Formats: sequence, structure tokens, C-alpha cells
Amino acid sequence: RQPAVRAGAAVTAAVLTAGATLQLNKSAKKSGKKQLVLAVEQVLQSPTDVESAQKRLATVQSSVGLDDPAFAALKADVFALYVQAMVLATKGEMSLREVDDLKRLKSVMGLSGLDTGTGMYEAARALYSAKRVWLEDSGVSSGGEVDVDVQIAQKELDKLLFLADRLFADGETDEARAYENSRIWRVFGLKDQEAQARMLGVALPFFRAEVNRVVSMPMLEADMGAREQDRIARERKSLGVDQL
Repeated sequence: RQPAVRAGAAVTAAVLTAGATLQLNKSAKKSGKKQLVLAVEQVLQSPTDVESAQKRLATVQSSVGLDDPAFAALKADVFALYVQAMVLATKGEMSLREVDDLKRLKSVMGLSGLDTGTGMYEAARALYSAKRVWLEDSGVSSGGEVDVDVQIAQKELDKLLFLADRLFADGETDEARAYENSRIWRVFGLKDQEAQARMLGVALPFFRAEVNRVVSMPMLEADMGAREQDRIARERKSLGVDQL
């Protein structure tokens, strides 16, 4: 049986913001973007299996008369909108549930690795365009005051980098992951070491929290070492700590 699809609140709520909706409506009749967004939201708001969800989206492709390459491009565009909304609506605050939400969205939409890379790249370009002034600012005034807008923009960048990396690690080769990440890093003018440090800064608090939780769990003495190591190893892999 296919896994159930469940959307995180950040995805479904943010994509329905006035700005995103207006952006979609401008070209809805020509591109079918509005129809696809509405279909995706119906799927995400009511749990269903992935196969049924993809059949529902296929009816959109048929109704708008797009061939497979054109529809794939449209799906990548809509996926980029969801990523952008998830980052901006939360002001960069990170929840690990959002990684799972985007993986589900990727599965529901039937996105290939190339489609996912395109969507994440477009989301990165949109973030840079919207927040360029603050991303290029040091965030500290001559009087030593911290600019809140700069702090938020930097957190949004860190979140986007982390989300992208976790998606690129989902079923892709190391080479493909490295290539797609490098495209996004170049959007923001980031060197490899800085980008990896930013992603590690997102991952480590979650990893430390899991380690503390596992260590504090009551276990039989005989099982403690093996179970702790297994849980911690799985968390390291999930967060990509070993890869950064």
C-alpha cells in the first residue's frame, strides 16, 4: 500500500497567501498553473495514497493540454512556489517535519531529480531577488545595533540551503547532490565551505537534541549501547551531519 500523503501547515497555509495567489492568477489560463496548485492543495489537505494523488494531477495535465516536458516544467515551477512559501512564511524557523513535507510533495507531484533541482534553483533565485538587500548586508550598524531584517534573511537562506540539501540527498547520487547544491550556492555567491557551515548550523541543534533525548531514555543496561548507537547513527544520516 502506498504511504499516505499529509501536508505540513507551513506548506498549505503559505502557498495561499495573497501574494502567491496573485502571482499564479496572472498566467493561470495560459499555463494551467492555477489548476495544478488547486489540485495539489486538494491532495495535500485530504490524506490519500500517492498513486491516487498522481492520477488526480494527471487529469490536470490532460485538461490543460500540456505534453510531458511542458507539464514537468510547470510542476517544477509550482514546487518552487511551495519551497519559497515554506521559507518565507516561517521567517527561516526550521522544523524537521518540513523536510518530510517536501519529500511527500516531491513524491505526489512525481518530480524527477532534475525537476526537483530546477524547482529548488528557482526558489533560490526568488529568495535572492526578494532579500538581496538584507542578504548582502552585514546586519550590524555602525552603532552596534543588529538589523532584525538581516537576521531573518540569513535564517531564510540557511533554511533554504538545508532543505535543498536534504531533498538532493533523497534518492540521488552523491555527484547529482553535489552538482545541484553547487548551483544554488552560486546564486548567493557562497563558497563550498561557507554553504556547508550554514547547513551544519541548521542540522547540529536537531542532532544534539536527539542525542540528549536518546541518552536520557530508560533502557536495559544490555541494550543501551547498541540502541543508542543505532538511533544516533540514523539521526546523523537523516540530518546529513556526516556529509557536511
